[in-house]
Amino acid sequence: MFYPLQTFTKGIYLDYSEIPLFIEASDKETETKLKNLAHLFSNNVATADSSRRKVLHVASVFACNFTNHLWCIADELLKEQGMSFATIRPLLKETLRKTGNISPFDSQTGPAVRRDSKTLDSHLSFLKEKHADLAEIYDKLSASIISTHKKDN
Repeated sequence: MFYPLQTFTKGIYLDYSEIPLFIEASDKETETKLKNLAHLFSNNVATADSSRRKVLHVASVFACNFTNHLWCIADELLKEQGMSFATIRPLLKETLRKTGNISPFDSQTGPAVRRDSKTLDSHLSFLKEKHADLAEIYDKLSASIISTHKKDN
């Protein structure tokens, strides 16, 4: 089994040498052959059985697919006000850059981690008025951040 941990989009070039490539084999001889083959494509090769691949996939959906969907929501909110998604790209780049230096937990910022109820309430009020479906997402994500960081304060 070859499992490349990457998002693939037609027409987008990827440097395959950087893509984590997980393998699974039924025996050591096959595993060795698969590892040798995998190293032709990637410098980042490891073994992972089906249960570990499931966790990798779920974690990746949270980190990549859900994040991209949240970017789609942000894009629509900005477009409604005549603003461009490009406006928040520096923010997104900095958020990702920080993950190379500190944990996602330690890099969390925003009104939920600060327990800024005035801002949270203002945002929820705006969303309930114009985007009720998004208010529920905002509320649940904020509650998750607060719960995750409850020991901080």
